[in-house]
Formats: sequence, C-alpha cells, structure tokens
Amino acid sequence: MFTLLSQLMVTERFRAKAADIGTAIPLISTQEGLTPDCEPLLVTNQIGNLLKSTVSRKGGHGRFAYFECELGDEHWLLGRTHHLLKKNYGAASSWFEAKDRMVSMGLEPKVLVVGKGSTLVTLAEFPVLQIEALKPNQGILLAQPSDVGYYTRIRDHIGVMFTKVDRSMVAVESV
Repeated sequence: MFTLLSQLMVTERFRAKAADIGTAIPLISTQEGLTPDCEPLLVTNQIGNLLKSTVSRKGGHGRFAYFECELGDEHWLLGRTHHLLKKNYGAASSWFEAKDRMVSMGLEPKVLVVGKGSTLVTLAEFPVLQIEALKPNQGILLAQPSDVGYYTRIRDHIGVMFTKVDRSMVAVESV
C-alpha cells in the first residue's frame, strides 16, 4: 500500500505492529547514519508537531517521535510543512522559481505537491500530487526521497524526519 508520505520519502518501516509479540508502538525512533550535511532537520513529536532538530555529532543519528495519524490524514503534515518552510526559508512565487532555487542548491526536483483545484499543475515538468491540506495557490516542490527524509508507519502511528529542509523542499505561494 502506498501512502502519500511513502511516495515522497524513504520508507523505513511500514508494518502492522512494532514487535513480534503484542502491538507496542515505540515513543521515539532513531535514524542512524546521518551526517551534518543532512541538516537542518524537521522531526515529528508525539502530538504531530514539527520541530527543528540537528544530527548528533557524536553518533551521527537523529531522533523523531511517533504520533497517531490515520492513513488518509497524512496530507495535513505537508500543510504544516509548507507553513514552516515559508516562515523559515521564504516561498517561491512560482513553480519555475522553486525549481531554479532547488537546482541552484544542487538538488533535482522530483515531485510537486499542490493544493486541490490548483490551475498551475499543467505547467509542471514532474509528477504532481494534489492534497486538501494546501490552498490552490500553494505547493511544495520536493527533491528525491533520499534527500527529503524518512517516514515510518506502525499501524495508525507515524514518525517523520525531514532532512535538508532548506534545500530538499521549496514552498510555493503563487499570487
């Protein structure tokens, strides 16, 4: 089964339960093998908010928490992501500007996520996904999944770690 986030990010685990016995869901997870180049990070906490984080200099890992999120509700996390990207890094005024910005930072655009009813989707050169959590004039241009980050789902809980958020995703707010 493909969920919205599993199409955009590296899927670490997608399983019905966390252990062979019982249905325990961990509170926190660790992603190993990260380098400082993966920063800045945005990670989920236990109530589904996104927080800025860093890579551990000692162990080369990052941590994120799991929160309850049904399969059909993942899109709202991208709505929050758009808001934080726009607030912290500014928003491109067009898909073309977003593409130029991403390419200038050394990454290639792979998918465009836009609000339902967007009239600009026909201009994109890459796959387009429409979601309800964004307005028709909003979008996020994303690089390849290995640059965007990690997604883990265990039953009705997910944990997310966005990596390279200043380069791997560009918010778009067209006027």
